[in-house]
Amino acid sequence: MGPAFDLEAARALFAGLIAGAIAGLATTAIALVALSRNPALRARLPMALPLPALGVVAANAMLFAWTLVGLVLGALWRGVSQPAFSIAVAVAVLALLAAAAFVRARLTWPMGITAVVAAVAFAGILPLLAGG
Repeated sequence: MGPAFDLEAARALFAGLIAGAIAGLATTAIALVALSRNPALRARLPMALPLPALGVVAANAMLFAWTLVGLVLGALWRGVSQPAFSIAVAVAVLALLAAAAFVRARLTWPMGITAVVAAVAFAGILPLLAGG
């Protein structure tokens, strides 16, 4: 009978949680800077929220979403060897960036920086923390 608690799985999930939280906080800052510098973009928001209130909502949403991505990638990290995991994550981030640029018909600086943050967090920090 094996151990009741798999320490390696817990370490990989915790690494995903930390990498997701890092990505969430960084992308919150990116989104708020982009919103504050572009009044036309802010005018498209459904409500006339002040920027600090929008920051609270954005921080919660970004932390939740990116932490979920980090947990999923942390679980996947156990089944994929390194450096194949980091290469696959980097390729996936580039593919998502290319798809977003195609849909928007242009590449904006927040899209590029968000892609860099995601690649660093999930292809670099997650494997480093998980022990790869």
